[in-house]
Amino acid sequence: MLKILSDILTDYKFFLGLFLSVPFAVFANLLTPKIEKFLSSRNYQLKQKRITKIKQEHQQVKQYYENRIILVEYLLINILKTIAIGFLMILFVTWLDSTFSASIANILANSLSKILVILGSLVIVNWTTNALDIYAKVKNYNDYQKEVSDIVQE
Repeated sequence: MLKILSDILTDYKFFLGLFLSVPFAVFANLLTPKIEKFLSSRNYQLKQKRITKIKQEHQQVKQYYENRIILVEYLLINILKTIAIGFLMILFVTWLDSTFSASIANILANSLSKILVILGSLVIVNWTTNALDIYAKVKNYNDYQKEVSDIVQE
């Protein structure tokens, strides 16, 4: 028992840890309220941004709900954009594949065309998802309006 105690007392790491832990604990206690205040204000700002975005989207959905012709125009524009970007992707990929016949250039062209197809597909999925989301909110407008009012009132 005495040997263990003497080993602890002669070990400089023990005393170094003991003496450094006190200033760090004091420093942490002094910083905690400032960090909490910062996080709280940031959370409030993010919540306000989210509420503003929801209100803007609600106005758009309300406009589509009140005038279905505008909704149909919006959906048609999304369909035309999807067709156009799909056509441009096919056209450009075909051009890339037919233009480059050298082995290294062909590998680069294939890689570029794959990247283009992936990016174009992501854009199409994004447009389609947004359009379907808007359509679903217009279709279930009463539920959507209740959900928005609940979020805004929080």
